[in-house]
Amino acid sequence: MAAVASLKTLVFLPVDHPEVDQAFRALPGGPQAYNETCGEGWQYMGTARIETGRLVGRYQHEFRHRAHPATGKREYRTFLSLMTDEAAQAFPGLV
Repeated sequence: MAAVASLKTLVFLPVDHPEVDQAFRALPGGPQAYNETCGEGWQYMGTARIETGRLVGRYQHEFRHRAHPATGKREYRTFLSLMTDEAAQAFPGLV
């Protein structure tokens, strides 16, 4: 049986939002994981509101690093948030 992907709605939090800041600090190497050779660091790709499945209504923050200094490879990380729709509505255009 094939896996069914969750439907998600992409939103963007301000980069100075406490949720994004907390996730940045949890990334491997933290926000300081900068690859001098490539000029790359962690990038906030957005926050997705999960619309289907057992996690419906939850938010997931997504990050990418094109060349992490520890591995030299592209890395992706996601963090499941405890943020509620009510908290998200405090930011115009999110929900």
